Amino acid sequence: MQISFELASVEAANDLKLYLNRLLRIDEGAVKLQISGDVLAVWGAAIWPKSITDPSPTALGLRTFRITPQESSTYEVGASLLSNSIADDGKVSLEVADTRLQAAWLGQTPPRADWELLGEITAAALENEAIDSANEVTDSTPLNSGALVVDKIRAAVWGSQSKTWDGPLPKAASFAMLALGFLSPLEKVTLFRSGSWLRLTSSRGHVLVKALVKSVD
Repeated sequence: MQISFELASVEAANDLKLYLNRLLRIDEGAVKLQISGDVLAVWGAAIWPKSITDPSPTALGLRTFRITPQESSTYEVGASLLSNSIADDGKVSLEVADTRLQAAWLGQTPPRADWELLGEITAAALENEAIDSANEVTDSTPLNSGALVVDKIRAAVWGSQSKTWDGPLPKAASFAMLALGFLSPLEKVTLFRSGSWLRLTSSRGHVLVKALVKSVD
C-alpha cells in the first residue's frame, strides 16, 4: 500500500526527522501513524515489555504535525523507512507492507479524551531523575551481563516510583521525556490522568505511561 502526504513546512519535516532519529537511537523499531484530517500523530516507544514475562513499563512518545488534509487512517511503519521517506520539501511517500509489525506496544491504545489535570513538574526535576536512574542502571549491571539480566535491571529501575510526583508515576516517564527531546530548560511539564494512563505534556511533545499499581501486602 502506498501512502503519501505533505508536511506543512520544511521546519516540520526537519522536526519529524529529529524525533524519528531519537526513537531510532533507542530501538530499530516501528512507529504508529494516525492521520485525522490535517493532523498527523506519530507514536513511538521509549520503553516497553519485550515479552509477556518482561515486567518493564510502557512509555510511549507522541508528536503531532500539520499535513495536507487526508482521510482518517492508521498505519504501522518502520521508523527508519519513514525517516528515509521524508523529502527536503516536506513531502512523504512510502510503501506500507500489508503484514502487521510485531512490536508489542503497537497494541496499546491510550485514551484520546477525558484527561484530568493533576499538576505540574519542572523539566529540571525530570531530567535529573532520568540521568540519575540511567546511572543506577549502569552501576547495578555487572560486567558481561546477558540481555536478560540487563532487561531485568532496567525494568526494576524504570518501573519504580518517580520521586518527581507524589503519585503512581514510573521513572520510565522521566527517561522518555529526556530521551525523546521533550524537555526544555526552565519549562514546567503538565501531568494528566485518564483511567490507567498518565500523560506528561510539554511544548515539545507528550509521553504516555501506564500508572503504577500499588501492591497489596
